[in-house]
Amino acid sequence: MNLGRSTPSLPAGETATGRRAAARRSVLLWLAASVGLALALGALSTLAARTLDLTSPLAPPLPEPTRQGGGAVAADSWPPADFRLPTLDGESLGPPDFVGKPMVLDLWASWCVPCRAQAAELARLQSELGDEVQILGVNIGESEDIVRGDLERHPVAWPTVLDRDQTLMRRYRASGLPTVLVVDVTGRVRFVRTGVTDAAILRDEIRQSRPQPISR
Repeated sequence: MNLGRSTPSLPAGETATGRRAAARRSVLLWLAASVGLALALGALSTLAARTLDLTSPLAPPLPEPTRQGGGAVAADSWPPADFRLPTLDGESLGPPDFVGKPMVLDLWASWCVPCRAQAAELARLQSELGDEVQILGVNIGESEDIVRGDLERHPVAWPTVLDRDQTLMRRYRASGLPTVLVVDVTGRVRFVRTGVTDAAILRDEIRQSRPQPISR
């Protein structure tokens, strides 16, 4: 018996089964998007970790350094400059060979354009202080042939050693090149700065690193 009521009909082509299938597709698309986002974030994290590796057997975890003006770092907590590295002549050379004299370590590479300006500042410093300071160039991560060729094109008046494994970059948390370190007469690193550093700044740091006379 028809009481005047009719059962609503579904739109053409749409069934309950179709709606369930569409819902499943929506869920699958959402899951795929979530997995893709997670993978992308993981890849970015891995890339960031590989960009700057601060782990080194020579550099145990250190407290966050206190930064001074101009990018300098107060280096009270840095490990001492007690290392030696190979020279282009097959010998080993490092700060322990110059105990008793203030040093400037110049971390550089042939591809680093600002490193040329830093070399000019170091030449100015050496011209002013002469034998009062020892400069030591430290090439970062390049082969002997590349370093030798670069020094033939751009000679310097101080010795150069090779840090092929970039140990000092990690040890002293250098964020780029050039980086200079001032080492006092006892082998203590007292100043670390990334970026071109004026000769006047280095001169002041060197003079402050000398033992002060005892007042009577």
